[in-house]
Amino acid sequence: MKYACTIFHVPSGQCRTLRVPVGERECSVADALLAVRDAEPGLGLLIDGAGKSTFLRGVGTLKNEGALPGCSNWMFTVNGEIAAQGAGSILITAGDLVEWRFVPTVDVM
Repeated sequence: MKYACTIFHVPSGQCRTLRVPVGERECSVADALLAVRDAEPGLGLLIDGAGKSTFLRGVGTLKNEGALPGCSNWMFTVNGEIAAQGAGSILITAGDLVEWRFVPTVDVM
């Protein structure tokens, strides 16, 4: 089995690294999120929507706060590149690295 890697970073500096099985096929970042949610229920992923409209609302007690300056939200990169589309629209394959960070809206990851 081949894997993509998903890392969740929290403001305290802690992180949780999870390997997501993707095999030989492409899957979306949203598909990987759903796989993580099912494999690690204790992580507390709060996911809304489906398909291209899938949205990570929170991880455990850290929930998105909104779009006002200074509010923190879950944002992600794929292989170090800031996502320009939603989690349901970006495809990943084996070896890709998806990193989620809870950051203020004015920060650039």
